[in-house]
Amino acid sequence: MIVRAKDAKPSSRFPGVIGRPLINGDTPSAAVTMTELTLEPGAYLPPHTHNAEEAFWVFEGSGMAIVGSEEHPVEAGTAILASTGVPHGFRNNTDKPFKITCFYPVIFPKSVFPEGKK
Repeated sequence: MIVRAKDAKPSSRFPGVIGRPLINGDTPSAAVTMTELTLEPGAYLPPHTHNAEEAFWVFEGSGMAIVGSEEHPVEAGTAILASTGVPHGFRNNTDKPFKITCFYPVIFPKSVFPEGKK
């Protein structure tokens, strides 16, 4: 199966944060989820947790990755891992889009945000 990000339906839970599901149980995948995430300039994806670990690949731009209680500058070519249950999020503190690919070893992982937004 081939999925092009331009053909994936975008969605947004937070201002300036756009997700495009690429591979999941609807594609159909039996065990993997992949999403393209774009943070527009100034956008913030607050820390949250999942019921599975999540790996990220920054493929365009730069910004800040929040993993646990630490915030790290990251740029294209950086890989990030958030273990199961570890809070993580992103902030685009630049004037250009910040694009990330997200990978989960499960389909439809559960997300928990501290303020209760799922």
